[in-house]
Amino acid sequence: VLCSATLTINESFDFLLNNFGINDEFSDLANTKIYKSPFFYEDQSKFYIYAKKVNINSDEYIGNVSNHIIALSNHLNKRMLILCTSYKQINAIGNNIINNSNITSDNVFMQTSKFSKSSILKNYKKTKNGILIGTSSFWEGIDLSGDLLEILFIIRIPFGNPSNPYNYHISNMLKSRGGNPFYDLELPNAILKIKQGIGRLIRNDTDAGVCIITDPRICNSRYGQFIINEMPMRPKQYKNIDEIINEI
Repeated sequence: VLCSATLTINESFDFLLNNFGINDEFSDLANTKIYKSPFFYEDQSKFYIYAKKVNINSDEYIGNVSNHIIALSNHLNKRMLILCTSYKQINAIGNNIINNSNITSDNVFMQTSKFSKSSILKNYKKTKNGILIGTSSFWEGIDLSGDLLEILFIIRIPFGNPSNPYNYHISNMLKSRGGNPFYDLELPNAILKIKQGIGRLIRNDTDAGVCIITDPRICNSRYGQFIINEMPMRPKQYKNIDEIINEI
């Protein structure tokens, strides 16, 4: 028996079942059921997407995102989780925050090889306005309910590495069958991980929080709508953080 909030794409279990090797011929072997969420996202949360056209690989983009985090921290004084897709992003954003604001290094917790996940979380929870910047394992399996997490940033769409031997093999297999590796593999996997990341924010029916996805490709690409459709509620676009500070 599997039970999770991140098993479906477009309200279908096909992607999951195909990964298990269960195709249409054997679909009767699996009983599936979708249950409505117990949370009221319209009342409990706000969702935003950064819509400015900017190169996500540029220093300008990292600087913009860092300034968004600084502005919200200064105005709201709440705990934040910043989900990145690489250690390079963690270091760049963390150093930007520390070097270009009045936020001290004592309040910024960057995931590094020096500290365990549990020790980072322990120290973060001791603060009233800590900023935790992490990747990989922080996208799932952590429970920060209540005021332990009220603002969530997702910095980039978590696409897998296409040169990874496993991904490369599966991509070639899909191509040989007439499939599209991006839409049949990379995008669904990224969507499931985004859903995992978003799941860090609202943990029970009394939680409240804000989710900001800063990857502008969601607004500026054809595939972005697929991601938006999988979010708990339709996000609002913004180009300047000042546009939404008062709302938040």
